Amino acid sequence: MTSLHIFLDRKSIDLSEKRAVSGYVELLIPTASYVHLSTRVTGQELVYSPYDSATCFFNQTSIPQTLQLEAGLHRIPFSLELHRELPCSLIHRFGSIGYSVGAVALIGDLAIRAHIKFSVTKSQSKISTIYWGTTPDRKWRYELEVPKSINLGDLSVRLTLRLKSLSPVTPKTESNGCLLGCQLWEFASVSDPEKAETQHSQSMEPYTHLLTNPSNTWSNPLDLLLPISKHHSHVDTKCERICIKHLFHLTLAFNETADVHLDFPAIVCGEIPVAELCVRRDSANDTNEYVDEKLISSA
Repeated sequence: MTSLHIFLDRKSIDLSEKRAVSGYVELLIPTASYVHLSTRVTGQELVYSPYDSATCFFNQTSIPQTLQLEAGLHRIPFSLELHRELPCSLIHRFGSIGYSVGAVALIGDLAIRAHIKFSVTKSQSKISTIYWGTTPDRKWRYELEVPKSINLGDLSVRLTLRLKSLSPVTPKTESNGCLLGCQLWEFASVSDPEKAETQHSQSMEPYTHLLTNPSNTWSNPLDLLLPISKHHSHVDTKCERICIKHLFHLTLAFNETADVHLDFPAIVCGEIPVAELCVRRDSANDTNEYVDEKLISSA
């Protein structure tokens, strides 16, 4: 009996750590034979609407091998290179992005094949960005520390808020409260010859927090842990037709000041390295550098 199987060293490849998929082919042959063996890794994008349409966007084939093997079980190792720019794996109602390794063994007139799927992820460093600015009437100064990446393996997202009143302190200003609202929006877009469509959904429940004395947070920053909904979230990825992006939307509502609406891009990914780093930016008022305006419009 002749059989062919593929075994991978890892079923999930983090392109930030490794740029290859490796493993071995297990081949069982009943008699001594010459075997022509080749392996291949492919990436495929499948769009469901308006009809199932698949596109192969990545194809890497090994150099074919001709092996003289004795009867029995043989394990032949392989390693196939991947590119850093490859999109992350995705399963979405719009479609999917998937990867697989295939092997073909030719033994005389007999051709046997094997196939196995694996996923591709891209971890991100835990970098946070500090944005600051003032309300339109210059009565309040705010400073927000927002993560640039979100790990779906975490249970929550951490935000830090500081507020300072720029008005003279009076009993009225001391009682001026602030309501903080936070949402994490997911924008999924798909394009095909028939039409282009963009939809958005929330990756976590809307969160609100009432501050009765906001100025206290200037010396004692407010740390918030916002729960993540794993079942309604997808990683950021971009292929030829499918694109997933995320955006934090924060609202600061004061008693006698116009509401402040702030939008921050966020990368949702898989496992994040432990190393943490904080990078400062000038202001939260201009996020065009980080947001694709064709996909996302800031409020």
